[in-house]
Amino acid sequence: MAANKLINFRCPDDLLNAIETYGREKYPAVPNKRGSIEYDQSKAIRDILISGLEALTNGEVKIEKQIYPAPDNKSDAIAAQIIAQFEERFQKIENALFGE
Repeated sequence: MAANKLINFRCPDDLLNAIETYGREKYPAVPNKRGSIEYDQSKAIRDILISGLEALTNGEVKIEKQIYPAPDNKSDAIAAQIIAQFEERFQKIENALFGE
């Protein structure tokens, strides 16, 4: 089993642009064979995630827990389940990183 896991998520364009800008500044790289990636994505995203988790953990940033309404249909129920699973996994990551 690999030590690192792959995550995949959708990201709005403005957030993706901010990640790319950070990555190009901190982890520049030679463009890949397709010429599209000019920075080390893994290192950039890892920095951002770790910094965000540290800010949340030490209280610099607070995220209000969202209350989700009862789902109206099957797709809403699936979305609510995915969100709940994400929140649970995020908590596990935070606990693993910071030992809480």
